[in-house]
Amino acid sequence: MKNYNAIHSILLIFVFFISSASAQTMYIRQKGGASVSYDVNNINLMKFTSGNLNVVKTDKSTDVYALTSLQHVNFGEFETAIRPVSASNNSLSVYPNPVKDALTISNSDLEGSMIVITSIEGKQMLTKQLNSVRNTTIDVSELSRGFYVCKLYKGKNVLSTKFLKL
Repeated sequence: MKNYNAIHSILLIFVFFISSASAQTMYIRQKGGASVSYDVNNINLMKFTSGNLNVVKTDKSTDVYALTSLQHVNFGEFETAIRPVSASNNSLSVYPNPVKDALTISNSDLEGSMIVITSIEGKQMLTKQLNSVRNTTIDVSELSRGFYVCKLYKGKNVLSTKFLKL
């Protein structure tokens, strides 16, 4: 059971960061030696149900893998570090990541923008109108542990990044 939870956690972290990382290909290798690769642009959803990894592709077909049969899952050109990105006009930085209580949000121009934090399932958890020019800090201590998406709305522009709440 410990092994199942470890594999599940690792795969969930990879899935969470897949859209913001520079991953091009996902590779799945089974214990028997069989392997398969997916272009990440052709993956619509990955989910874990009943001890299986389900890869739902953009053509709506699903490939199912028993977690107990997996040797490893990895991504080509994948950055595994959780680190802040330097702020610029078209980047949004949040730190510390992972965060416990106070999340700092940084962009070169936050004034007049709005921050919306949603759960990974898409449920809106927190909204804040910003008046700060470069940085602002948001209290996230009331959020449950897990992954969240932080979106910055300014005019017609939307920037987003992900963070982990401990």
